[in-house]
Amino acid sequence: MLNKRYTINESIAISETIDGETIIINLETGYYYSINKTATVIWNEFRENNSISNILKYFLDHYDVNKDTAEKSITDIINLLLKDYLILEFDSTGPLSITESQESIAKESFIIPKIERYDDMARALKSDPVHDVKEEGWPNLK
Repeated sequence: MLNKRYTINESIAISETIDGETIIINLETGYYYSINKTATVIWNEFRENNSISNILKYFLDHYDVNKDTAEKSITDIINLLLKDYLILEFDSTGPLSITESQESIAKESFIIPKIERYDDMARALKSDPVHDVKEEGWPNLK
């Protein structure tokens, strides 16, 4: 599993990062997601089509975390993102780009990557603001 690569499913997922927290919107379902700093690292690595082993190495180099905890955290986030089709497995037979270890940098405390999913705006996000509104106009949905 460590050699697998994933990419963001850009046909249905858009995102924006503000102060280390990323907001993702699933354009198909209307759900939106808030992901914390360490989950944002994973999301951004998928943007670059990096392998799970590269993400794991980044966590081990930059955070005070053991390999098993980091690997489980990454796997849990991948499973959640796959469940809602926000990422896709990236078929690549190219070489993995493992960067050299950076033992000398000070490591941050590890925060378990977390995703929160919200559906309270799904109807509004999926609606057509021209055709799906009452006579009063937006945001009064039919």
